This record gives sequence, structure tokens and C-alpha cells, in this order.
Amino acid sequence: MESDAKLNLTAELKKSLRKKSKAAVAQLTEKEKSEKSTVACRLFLESSLYKSSDVILSYSALKSEISTDLINAACSESLRKIAFPRVHENSTSMDFYFWDSRLKEEAFVRGSFGIMEPEENEHFILAGDSFAAQSNVTVIVPGLAFDKSGGRLGKGKGFYDRYIARLCKMLEVSSSSLFLLGMCFDCQVCNCIPSEEHDVKMNGILTESGIVIF
Repeated sequence: MESDAKLNLTAELKKSLRKKSKAAVAQLTEKEKSEKSTVACRLFLESSLYKSSDVILSYSALKSEISTDLINAACSESLRKIAFPRVHENSTSMDFYFWDSRLKEEAFVRGSFGIMEPEENEHFILAGDSFAAQSNVTVIVPGLAFDKSGGRLGKGKGFYDRYIARLCKMLEVSSSSLFLLGMCFDCQVCNCIPSEEHDVKMNGILTESGIVIF
């Protein structure tokens, strides 16, 4: 067990890093964010990681986050399986729901934190039997900051840490592989993010400068 003093120090360091990251993104103009998002998305779509992915778990970006719009559109056009997160109301958990591209944006509603989320529907929920045997699953993970060894700094709610732990168990059933790809702007990449036992490490990060695999 980690000592109270160490946990308090880690919490303070994370708080400081969140503040710095938010300030760095706030310095970007809307045009800059759009251009950087476009470059990052294109780099991913040209990568072997995208081409080998059978299922992609993406997200709908907030204005302060790097956008995944081009990736989401490309998956829809290519009929590749893509899913989006939905936070359960009055809960600390979330699930991913497959997006039926025929429904377009009408299938999304504004969720708990102002994020566009898919409507809850048991037919689209990402469950253990959603994967064919030996599928390659890529999760595009948003974050306030990432470090150069795969550390991730979220908003402190733990939604992704808990979901990824559940997802790993689901994938074991179908002998599928999982790749966790953090996505952010270059200005959100730092040298080191203090970690706790529950923090999940990324396998790589994607920015407008490219994909780095750890």
C-alpha cells in the first residue's frame, strides 16, 4: 500500500500538471487545434495500427481536446467497427456502444459532462461477445497529458482506468489483442507523470508529430 504522504504528493503533482496542460491548450487558437487535429488523424489513418485494427474505440472530443472527427468518419465510411463511450448517469462507470453509421449524429446526445455520447441501447453495448476470435482492438484514449513512457493524466475520475480493466477481461475470452493509444496535442506531452497503482499505461501516443510506440 502506498503511504498517505506519497499519495498526497502524487495528487498535488497531478493537480499541477493538469493546470499546466489546460493552460497550454488554451494558448492554441481554434484554427491551430483544427489543423493539428487533422494532421494527427491523417497520421493515424495512414498507419499500420489503423489498418490492422478490427475494432476501434474512439471518443467525441470536447473543444479543449484534440479532435477524432476524421478518424470517426473514416471508420464509418469503411464500415470498420467503431464504438464510443457513454458514462452511466449517477455512476462512476462507463461502457462503449457501437455506432451505427446509418444513424449519423442523431444517435448522439449530450451526456453527463457535456460530451456527445451514443444513446444507451443494449443492442450496441460493447460486451464480451462483441469481438470475433483474435480481433485487434485499438482504444483511442483522450487525456489532459501523457508522458514519454505511456503514463496518462486524465481528469481524475478514473472512468478509463476502470473500463480498460474490464475490457482486458472481455478480450481474454476471445483471445483478442488490445492497443491503448493516447491522443493529445504535442503541448500536452511531458517528461513524467506520477502514477498510482490503478493508473493504466498506454502502448503509444498520437500527436500532430506522429505516433510513438512504447
